[in-house]
Amino acid sequence: EQNVQNVQDEQDELEEEDEVDEDDELAGEDEDEDEDELDLSASPSEASSDFSSDGDGPWISWFCQLKGHEFFCEVDVAYVEDSFNLYGLYDKVPYYNEALDIITDMDNLDDEFAPDSEERLEIERSAETLFGLIHARYILTTHGLEDMYDKFAARDFGECLRIQCERQPLLPIGLSDRIGDACVKLYCCQCREVYMPSKLRHRLIDGAFWGRTFANLFLMTYPPSSPASHP
Repeated sequence: EQNVQNVQDEQDELEEEDEVDEDDELAGEDEDEDEDELDLSASPSEASSDFSSDGDGPWISWFCQLKGHEFFCEVDVAYVEDSFNLYGLYDKVPYYNEALDIITDMDNLDDEFAPDSEERLEIERSAETLFGLIHARYILTTHGLEDMYDKFAARDFGECLRIQCERQPLLPIGLSDRIGDACVKLYCCQCREVYMPSKLRHRLIDGAFWGRTFANLFLMTYPPSSPASHP
């Protein structure tokens, strides 16, 4: 009877440990979900509050390194400074000149606006939108396509989860060229399906920052195949 009691006690202890482990796993899942839920309630820059532009580096590099901005490639500042590449964007965003100054690191916002003023926040949001529209044009250039191919080959945009696609790298795609119509989506050139990004923070990013042309032009430049087959 004593042996039976000892066995029963050991089983009870194991069950208690399993319950503790399960509680820990569920807590971890809840924390991840809460983090994503917080991301949804903020703008792209606010959702990446772990970073701040402290003036030590280029604004473009800072912006592209923000959490949730992994789909962006860094646009060459020389491309941004060429007014020919920005034709037609003046009427797309408010505070165009101030926003462009932010992107090219020529701004003096600290001297002109209070840090938390509504006008300054609006200018910063305009800078994000303007950069996104410039980005949509840059990735159609030779250098832009090369930069995006490097990210594609590194699987920075994720992989298709369908078994028959054999971990095919995905491409970001916009279903509209107009701001505010839809968030960025992911396209698989094997199954030819369009997917919603798996991470909620990516669903905050406007699809117009990639547009409808990029994926088609990319696949014409780099025909569907294993990324390793390209130079």
